[in-house]
Amino acid sequence: MEFTIGAVANALLVVVNVMDYYKRLSFCPSNIILASLGLTRFGFQCVVIISYFLNLLVPGTVKQEHINKPMTAIWMFFNFSSLWCATWLCVHYCVKIANFTNVAFSFLKLRFSKLLPFLLLASLLVSLAFSLPFMMDINVIFGNGTSAFSLNNTPSAFPNTHFSSWTLFCTLGSSVPFLLFWLAAALLITSLRRHVRRMKGSHLGGFRNPSLKAHCKAWETMIVFFLFYASFVTTVNVSASVTVKQGNWYYCMCAVVASAYPSLHSVSLILCNSKLRETALRALPCATTASRPGEPQVSSITP
Repeated sequence: MEFTIGAVANALLVVVNVMDYYKRLSFCPSNIILASLGLTRFGFQCVVIISYFLNLLVPGTVKQEHINKPMTAIWMFFNFSSLWCATWLCVHYCVKIANFTNVAFSFLKLRFSKLLPFLLLASLLVSLAFSLPFMMDINVIFGNGTSAFSLNNTPSAFPNTHFSSWTLFCTLGSSVPFLLFWLAAALLITSLRRHVRRMKGSHLGGFRNPSLKAHCKAWETMIVFFLFYASFVTTVNVSASVTVKQGNWYYCMCAVVASAYPSLHSVSLILCNSKLRETALRALPCATTASRPGEPQVSSITP
């Protein structure tokens, strides 16, 4: 169910933004990031569901080294890439909405659109660099004979290896984008909170003010975005730091949280964006294309 929801949501992110490019023949930063984010998350979920069905239909297949190596490397690549794309999305919201007088922030605000293609390319190369070790020597990476695709983990099949290598690569690969995400989210939430306080203290601070509602909604959305992101990174790193066995409560919790993040967050992005929301409604068989009267348009503020 999580895969189906996530696949539809992420495919919608890609299709809508690519179609928007063909209409305007130019990509805006949000189009590039959302399309990249949807594509990497879709790939991430596809690898997970393929490994699940392989292990379900042909038990033990995924544990074979010639299958485990490439699937684990591909899974890690999509994992790191989706984290980087989510980070650049948060940075984009930060430079677009937040207001600071810092020189470095002002420079990034002016140059971010031009730098974005190079930042995405660099992120893909970094993700590839951290994923290749899983392809080259899985025995060194998975010291306890376990992997991301071993649904029935057993005691060590490789007694001369070290399980800490898996933890090291997972932590290093996700720590840099997480720190950048945390910094951008903190700056944006601080700026929005300060602006909301200023509006409430002025004559424009009525609670029914559409602009104030839009800023409050953007503030709440960014907090949810941060919680989604942090829970996913924490879950993946925690599951990598211990011997996760099938049937344990923390195995089930980690599996649910890790699978829910790329699905639920993409759904929230669609619901918070008027263009994506209208496209999703038109795609539903029983939905009407008529918009509700009096609905505030906050897409320019809300991430």
